Amino acid sequence: MTAQKKPYSLPNRVDVSTIYIDESGAKNSRGGFFVVGFVKVREPYLLARTIRHLRQKYRFYGEIHFAQISKNQLPFYFDLVEELAIANVRVGVQSTIHNDPLVMIWRLGSNSRSWQQS
Repeated sequence: MTAQKKPYSLPNRVDVSTIYIDESGAKNSRGGFFVVGFVKVREPYLLARTIRHLRQKYRFYGEIHFAQISKNQLPFYFDLVEELAIANVRVGVQSTIHNDPLVMIWRLGSNSRSWQQS
């Protein structure tokens, strides 16, 4: 009888992040741009709970899409950005408009409620 291997797991002291990635544009389109953005978060379960609470509070159940913000949705988006700052996420964008491999990386820190380019 062979012994089963124990599944590998990281020690508790190792920080692990979850990264959400999305794109906009088309590489071969006439628009001439293609952008990839990411949000990196250490505690996605806490952020998901917070976003779920905001959705219920504002009765906002559609896609969170910054290109389609209406005036009556502004409070939801303002609170969302504040909660992202509290969650200490990193946000980045890569664009084909510039040759830089990473055009912008921001850190939303819990100590300040503003964007900091790093």
